[in-house]
Amino acid sequence: MLIDRKHAFGQVVMEYGSTNPIERSNIQPTAWCIDAWTLGYDGVLPWQTVGRPESWKKAVGKRVRELLRLVGT
Repeated sequence: MLIDRKHAFGQVVMEYGSTNPIERSNIQPTAWCIDAWTLGYDGVLPWQTVGRPESWKKAVGKRVRELLRLVGT
């Protein structure tokens, strides 16, 4: 139904979601892009909801998990 609307109205379809944690392989986002393409989507849109302006330049995911482990969460 979504792809039918895309073709009928000339819309662009993007899949929105999150990508792999920094310490994991970048195969996941590659597979995500291929999967979206095989479904007929025009692209993917990864999100970043946690972080500070410097998070765009330096990964903080692993550090956050280490801090949570230290405080027993």
